[in-house]
Amino acid sequence: MLWGKHTWPEISELAGEAIVVLPVGSTEQHGPHLALDTDHYVAYRLSIEAAKKGWDEGYKILVLPPIPFGLSEHWMNNPGTVTLTPQTFMAVVEEVLESVWRHGFKKIIVVNGHGGNTYALNVAANRLVHRLRDPELSIIIFDWWRFIGPEITRITETPLFHADEGETSMALALGQRVVMEALEGKDVPPPPPETEWRTLDPSRSSRIRIHVFNPDTADPGAFGKPSAASLEKGRKMLEAFVEKFLELVRDLLKEEGKAEE
Repeated sequence: MLWGKHTWPEISELAGEAIVVLPVGSTEQHGPHLALDTDHYVAYRLSIEAAKKGWDEGYKILVLPPIPFGLSEHWMNNPGTVTLTPQTFMAVVEEVLESVWRHGFKKIIVVNGHGGNTYALNVAANRLVHRLRDPELSIIIFDWWRFIGPEITRITETPLFHADEGETSMALALGQRVVMEALEGKDVPPPPPETEWRTLDPSRSSRIRIHVFNPDTADPGAFGKPSAASLEKGRKMLEAFVEKFLELVRDLLKEEGKAEE
């Protein structure tokens, strides 16, 4: 299931058949208890777990090596964080996806592990599909925590934000390094990453999002209630992700079958 473990003839044989998954994340601070590579580690491990189950059920799914760097300027006050500019990040994503497309793969799923990447990923994909103009190309992008948002709400005590109960639980379930003794500390409520303004005209539902950069949020770097994290909660979240991912795969292949008919 790992793209990088195949030889080029093996990849050639899978072209046009396999769904390709690109995990994307960041290398950035995650408080005193989670490792810097948590975002791309979680995205990669989730992709692998879903692909394993998919192959067991007869679906050909290839997982690319993860993109480990993202848009993390807002965490640069904390040592260890590495960031890219939006232009560089989008160029890397576009060129990776185009490389996959040039080898004959038309169904691509991007699993994002870092909230700071969300808008740039969608812009990059939009630019690529309009440039390639291939009606058979499908690029699906989602943030893993939004993908299973209702399930996370049922499983955890607090809303998911960053290095908190939910993310720490998922990290535990996926075998990520968690400094358990650092979990016990002052719990910090998550600050809103953006404010929202809604027009006073009730007939209009459009919203204008005002993004606020506040470097002071880099301390302590963890939010919510990480002390409430548990392996059991993480396993439930992982199970929910794999199940929903395979639903997406089935729907994607079903739509492809309709198109061929």
